Amino acid sequence: AVASRSEGRRYSEAEREALTAFASHAGLALTDARLAGQVERATHDPLTGLPNRAFVAEHLSTSVGGRAQRSAEVAVISFDIESFTDVNDRFGHGVGDALLGALATRLLEVAGTSDLVARLGGDEFAVLPQDTAAAERLAARICEQLAMPFAIGGRQIRVRGHAGIGRGRGSADELLRNAELARERARSRAGVSVAV
Repeated sequence: AVASRSEGRRYSEAEREALTAFASHAGLALTDARLAGQVERATHDPLTGLPNRAFVAEHLSTSVGGRAQRSAEVAVISFDIESFTDVNDRFGHGVGDALLGALATRLLEVAGTSDLVARLGGDEFAVLPQDTAAAERLAARICEQLAMPFAIGGRQIRVRGHAGIGRGRGSADELLRNAELARERARSRAGVSVAV
């Protein structure tokens, strides 16, 4: 519907066509914006803004397909925070969420600009390094940075992380599972932060 403040204003056929075309373009732009928002919500974690597990799986599927033809491996670093539930229980979920956000920021600072940093769920994160040969060094640096205190809500919160590295040319599920199994091996060994 089109209205004018000028009493008795009539629109010519050309004006009506132009207004109809404008309305159609505006409608398409709004639809595109809604779809983009839906895609963003489907592929990114709402708390940290990082890509989520679905995005990582798709990225790995694409990377493995491309790199397998060049006989190159893909590496996945999976890590989590030791006793994260204790942070939630002791300080509340608001502090836990703030810690996850601060952790995401720290990870982005440690990782290279071409490395993919993602939150897989809960306190589980992943980094897909572009330089697969440097995966162990990067995982060790991540664990060192996790050990540095986080200033959250006037508190200094200390956590410890464990990292596992999965390498290969297998499916996305295999690579993620291998990285998670390696992380659990690191967690089960006293004084070990990173396992392959």
